[in-house]
Amino acid sequence: MVAYKLTIQAVNVPGVLVRITLILVRYGYNIESLVATKSRNNEQESKIVIEVTGSSETLPLTIKQIDKLIDVVKISSSNL
Repeated sequence: MVAYKLTIQAVNVPGVLVRITLILVRYGYNIESLVATKSRNNEQESKIVIEVTGSSETLPLTIKQIDKLIDVVKISSSNL
């Protein structure tokens, strides 16, 4: 198990966080920490920072699936 930090910029609409967490659960990631705040630049967007532990093999596919969500503007990841 490897720890990752996902930083996601998404449109602030109901249900976006649920769709993101469902993808993480589907690929077997455990959410260690989650912080969601309004974006400083655009009040219609949220910045979501999620610390997860899981497999390094499925991370690229997980990021692709999250990025495909209509409400996700940008996603980046880094190792912890």
